[in-house]
Amino acid sequence: MRRGDGPSSRSLRVDGSNEANVMVSHEPGDAASDVLVDETLINVAALLQEEVGSRRLYGIRLGRMALADDIVSTRLAGQVTLTRLRGQILASFQLAGAAEMECVRCLRLYEEAVETSFAEPFRQSVDVKSGAEIRSSDQFDPEEDDFFEISENHEIDVREAIRQNILLALPMRPDCGETCPGPDTGALNAANGLDADDTTASSGTFAALSALLDERDGS
Repeated sequence: MRRGDGPSSRSLRVDGSNEANVMVSHEPGDAASDVLVDETLINVAALLQEEVGSRRLYGIRLGRMALADDIVSTRLAGQVTLTRLRGQILASFQLAGAAEMECVRCLRLYEEAVETSFAEPFRQSVDVKSGAEIRSSDQFDPEEDDFFEISENHEIDVREAIRQNILLALPMRPDCGETCPGPDTGALNAANGLDADDTTASSGTFAALSALLDERDGS
């Protein structure tokens, strides 16, 4: 796409069969977009030498990424806009995809759709031209400001920013939906040393649990 073109919809293939349409907005002065495929490291040396307000746009395609010990994101696609500010680069994200989670009702894995937009600052720590360390100025308070750092090689790794914000966008109480089959009585009985085929032993427990979950849903 040429510099200065208007908004466009780019189709990013995120697996063998599915495609995600991502709106990439170009304005005068924007550099052409590259696409990060299962990669989260971006060299910003050139951007750091440009005027404040300069920008770069990158498409993002991440197949699978661990978010936590038991949560994995899948087919993440979107874009990140890097904006040069004084002493830092602001990374603004638009992402959509899914996460593999365990349903709290049936304890089975399912895919939870996720879509989120967020921005994170990356603070410059080394001067690009001289290589000298840049000390925190009055605009940064390490005790209060929450930011990532640009590495000594003038690179930013957006993986941790993506991981944290995707986790924040996921439900606190994962539920696979209206088609959820409910608790696995056989597994629960086996865990409690009961007959796996005995549905009467745990029916009262499940009834109480179901009522409690429904009550929470309604609150």
